[in-house]
Amino acid sequence: MFQKLASYNPLGARDGEYKEYQKMLFLKKNQEGCTDEAVEEFSLVMSKILKWLHLVIEIRCEDVTRRRDAVEVAKQEREHAIKLDTARKDKYEKELGEKKAAFDEAIDAELSKQAAAAEAAAEDEEGEKPPVPEAARPEFNEAEFKAEFDLANAEVIIPAEVQDEIDNDYDLPYSAPVHVAE
Repeated sequence: MFQKLASYNPLGARDGEYKEYQKMLFLKKNQEGCTDEAVEEFSLVMSKILKWLHLVIEIRCEDVTRRRDAVEVAKQEREHAIKLDTARKDKYEKELGEKKAAFDEAIDAELSKQAAAAEAAAEDEEGEKPPVPEAARPEFNEAEFKAEFDLANAEVIIPAEVQDEIDNDYDLPYSAPVHVAE
């Protein structure tokens, strides 16, 4: 029996089958009425075992709560990162559309200005000259815009999806922490 007590590890997930009397709620209810002093009056050995039992149950409950809190915080951080990434993509699309529109307007204005200047020069001369071919229309450099956007707006790294850990021996109520992302 003492070998089993010595080898018990209260940390980590528990995915096995547990009966109701093996779960934390049952164990905590049963130890409520037992005080270390009352048991020590009865038997010193039993009081040491009871102290060990109190400690193990406390450690087990803290471990489960700590791991569940960590999983919840990781899930909330992932959701926050996904929202930030979506907002960044929307901002990219909006700014790209604005920059392309501004670029096209500037090019159209420049080309119409050049065409008007060419017509005015042709009218000034009495002899007709063949029409001057239009210069190739420059294209918007999307790669350069993307590089500038990435420098100004850092890419959001989305953490991997987090899996819940199974604790079949823990049936106490649990409330998830509220994580406020920065």
